[in-house]
Amino acid sequence: MSTKEFIDARLDDAPSPLYVPKWYGRSIWLVTLAAFVLVFITSVVAAVFWLYWRNSWMALWGALPVVGVLMATRARSGELLMGPSTAGWILRVSALAFALRIACVVLMPYLPCADFAVYHEAGVTMADNWTLGVPAGQTGGGGYRCFFPPGQVFSLGVMYALFNKSVLAAQILNVVWATLTVVGIWYIAGRIFGRYVARIASLLAAMLPSSIFACMVLGAEVPETFWLIAALCFYVRFVEGQGRLGGALACGICLGIGSLIRPTYVLLPIPIGLHMLLSWRRRPRALASAVVLMVGVAAAVLPWTCRNYLATGGFILISSNGGGNLYSANNDQARGDYTESAWQEVYDNSPDDLALQGYGMEKAKDWIRRNPGRFCELAARKFFIMWHSDQDMAWWALEQTHRDCPELGIPRFWRLMGQAVSSGFYSACLLAGLMGLWLARSSLVRNRAWMVLAVLAMYFTAVHMVFEAQG
Repeated sequence: MSTKEFIDARLDDAPSPLYVPKWYGRSIWLVTLAAFVLVFITSVVAAVFWLYWRNSWMALWGALPVVGVLMATRARSGELLMGPSTAGWILRVSALAFALRIACVVLMPYLPCADFAVYHEAGVTMADNWTLGVPAGQTGGGGYRCFFPPGQVFSLGVMYALFNKSVLAAQILNVVWATLTVVGIWYIAGRIFGRYVARIASLLAAMLPSSIFACMVLGAEVPETFWLIAALCFYVRFVEGQGRLGGALACGICLGIGSLIRPTYVLLPIPIGLHMLLSWRRRPRALASAVVLMVGVAAAVLPWTCRNYLATGGFILISSNGGGNLYSANNDQARGDYTESAWQEVYDNSPDDLALQGYGMEKAKDWIRRNPGRFCELAARKFFIMWHSDQDMAWWALEQTHRDCPELGIPRFWRLMGQAVSSGFYSACLLAGLMGLWLARSSLVRNRAWMVLAVLAMYFTAVHMVFEAQG
């Protein structure tokens, strides 16, 4: 049996294809295919260049788990994966995900540093005073009440209050979020592609190195991912194909909670709503679902916006650091990511949250108006920063920790290996995804069920091409 015939046979248990206009289905598929080709080539070149050839073999260790999973899909005609019952599979893949992550946070030495030290201090302040604030000196300013989105700091505050400010307790909460995320990925893949693909997807997610290393740090990456996946679970179950408004509301509330951790989520109803309007047969139902989705986001976000108004006397939707983020990415010294001099300028001219937000926004917008060519050049650079690798979490967890806390004694070999394994796993997944896109093209162009994933990727790419970019 050829690989294409094997894939087609395994897609037989997938839900019935959902209607999509031909032009839209082909356009999304073509854009996704082109993106996979570009990003895969970029990831391989970036990994080889970063590892300077002689260390390239390290990345192969990251590719091996992906190759092993793909080989397991063919073993005994797929029965190796499909043998366990549904409940048995969920228990197995959850146990694997939990074990890898808990081993990482328990065995790897770690102290909060850099950005995560600021998160840690904000969590300590929350635990002590039940107040969201960045103490003087932590940001270069005199203290801000709305600098951070509240979600992650609230979580840290609760864990620190319960467990005597234990960093390990916060890391274990990350492990729980990340394990539940793997189960969510299993559910989403099953609703879109069927049981077989769901098991492959969840197994790969359980072993994803960046997700494992992310559990060590105290940032927003792990909980924000959980709430996005939770929102997509509601979307693929109740919204896509059924148009249930209750499902759209639940999806919107999850996105709203995620917005309180990562504010870029707050605009997600726009690309999702446009996707529904362009791809659904029933336009009125698509419009109603989009509106209810926005209502769900607003229900979660607006109470915090009201709090910000009471705390500052002005409008700050979620957090005040967006202006500095925009200016940091768009200034004369900008490289596409963090620009220390731009942030320091914003801090020096911003005694409070309203000034912090407004100063950065005005400076950035003025610079973009005066430098449209440079803005486009930076946008291309930001695309590369976002997609060229998946080593960021390993770098923050291992390399940055070593630089700030060399007394922890993290060996250079393991710092390099962690980043290389993440890069290799990423490139291998991109290649596998590219093969799947091509081999299953006849099915994919006729089924809109998966296309919301491509739309979300386009949205987040667009955001990173304007604001500070990161992997």
